[in-house]
Amino acid sequence: MRRLVAPVLLASVLALMVGCHGMPPLPPGPPRGPSSGFIGESYEFAAVTSSRLPDLVAYRFAWGDADTSEWSEFLPGGIPVLMAHTWIEPGRFQVRAQAKGLFGQESDWGQPSVIGISASQPDTYPATVRATIPTTDGHPQNLVCPRGTGRVYVTGEWDNAVYVIRASDNVVVETLRMACGPTHIACSPDGKYVYIGSFDEMHPSAPDRLYAIRTSDNAVVDSVDLPGCPHGVACLPNGEYIYVSLDDVTNKVSVIRTSDFSVVANIPVGSEPRGIVALPNGRFVYVTCTYSNLVYVIRTSDNTVIGTIDAGTGVHRLAVLSGGDYVYVSRYEYGAPVMVIRTSDNTVVDSVPVSSGRACGLTALPNGRYVYVTNRDANCVDIIRTSDNTVVKTVAVGSIPYGAASLPDGSGVYTANRGNSVTFIGY
Repeated sequence: MRRLVAPVLLASVLALMVGCHGMPPLPPGPPRGPSSGFIGESYEFAAVTSSRLPDLVAYRFAWGDADTSEWSEFLPGGIPVLMAHTWIEPGRFQVRAQAKGLFGQESDWGQPSVIGISASQPDTYPATVRATIPTTDGHPQNLVCPRGTGRVYVTGEWDNAVYVIRASDNVVVETLRMACGPTHIACSPDGKYVYIGSFDEMHPSAPDRLYAIRTSDNAVVDSVDLPGCPHGVACLPNGEYIYVSLDDVTNKVSVIRTSDFSVVANIPVGSEPRGIVALPNGRFVYVTCTYSNLVYVIRTSDNTVIGTIDAGTGVHRLAVLSGGDYVYVSRYEYGAPVMVIRTSDNTVVDSVPVSSGRACGLTALPNGRYVYVTNRDANCVDIIRTSDNTVVKTVAVGSIPYGAASLPDGSGVYTANRGNSVTFIGY
């Protein structure tokens, strides 16, 4: 009888573990998102649940139009997931979310939120220069418009500065001094932090570094040394990791964990990685490798390169539509078109002729209907309508426009002009 004691206890423990882990997560609450919208536009919803155990949870959405999303990545209970959807018919739709545990146990569908979808709104977009904001001799390069701040952050590489513009009246309200040339910039999804890559081509001994600026008081709250010069910065939608493309000497993408601001991976890619962007679902990061003439695709779950895309010579910068279906790629060659990649199969499906010169920065409006492309030689911005990939308007801006960024509400677009100004394009 004594010989049976240990097996019986082990079996009891295993049964308890399986029983606990077999419990499904609690149903998510009503997804948080807009209550109204228009057909053909992408709208984002957030879902979250509290796990009965400290397990990881995945989510999916039922959009009320007979379409159900794929499961998200697994996240700790209490961490929301974001997904976007586009409705193609008008009506009122119930959006629900469901949770799944690591062992495959599924919750019931949660309570719904309702979104009313109307016929398409008039085809309008920001296309008029409303302000030109002078800067000091810093050669503005890139910029972001963090959500909830009402401000624009612009890197001034030659002035070792970050210019902070108040969007309500387009006035520079603060100039943040950096140790050495701030160049590329991104922000956290919630707008609480701005991340700045810094290096100095004139002084090679200067450290290559990524800084974190807290937008509530514009204080530098963290930094980390990088193994190469940063040429592009992107933050995952969950805010947990930052991906930084490094120069043609390094030819890697560094991954920084935001919880402790440490480099946790360095991913080898092609020659001269520059533009970098994360898909809205957070599963993949796209990187242009200019000298390799390829776009690399990184799977974020294991930081593995899963493929490359031939998008033409001189691939340079990237913009992704809010639905995540398409990535637009500029090519830093005279007269080269903007390329369009379909992310479902990573295929180039279109090319869009733009103004003669070299296309640089890109930004997409939040509704996904227009992409703005700066052209540094033609001193203009081309506006691409994404429904048919046609340039619908060209807007003259300041001298040598480089980076571009849209306001979070889509009411305007800013360009950083290397000729020492920032241009605001509004309605």
